[in-house]
Amino acid sequence: MSKWIKINSVADLPVKPGLQDYEHIECLIYHNGDVKLRLWNCEHLVWDDEHGDDFYCLPTEPKAYMIIDRTGLVEAMKA
Repeated sequence: MSKWIKINSVADLPVKPGLQDYEHIECLIYHNGDVKLRLWNCEHLVWDDEHGDDFYCLPTEPKAYMIIDRTGLVEAMKA
């Protein structure tokens, strides 16, 4: 299960998972008092909108993020 990670500096941001170009990491972010679905853009090192095609905010603007891990969900759906 994923956990919330407080963003204190750029060192706290998600790490690119693979070697493909233009990878995104699906996350929940806590920003301006709201929890929002946003994508971490591994190439430009910014938060994109939920569709992954438009800039949303700078890296350290959200207070925290949680990576969405769909692995458990996929396994539960198979059962």
